[in-house]
Amino acid sequence: MVSSNAEFNNTIKELKSKDKKQDVKSGPDFQFNICSPTKKDMFLRKMKQANASNDDN
Repeated sequence: MVSSNAEFNNTIKELKSKDKKQDVKSGPDFQFNICSPTKKDMFLRKMKQANASNDDN
C-alpha cells in the first residue's frame, strides 16, 4: 500500500506482522504492507497480466 500521508505510513510500519493481516469469512484472507510507488505499480501490472491470462482461458 502507498499513501502520501506520512503519519498513516508510519502507523502501518509500526504494526506487528500479525496485525497487518485480515481474515475474511467469504473470501481469501489478505495482508497489507507499506511499499514504494514503484512496487505498487509492479504489483498492479502483475495482477492485470494475471487477470488477462485468466480471461483468455
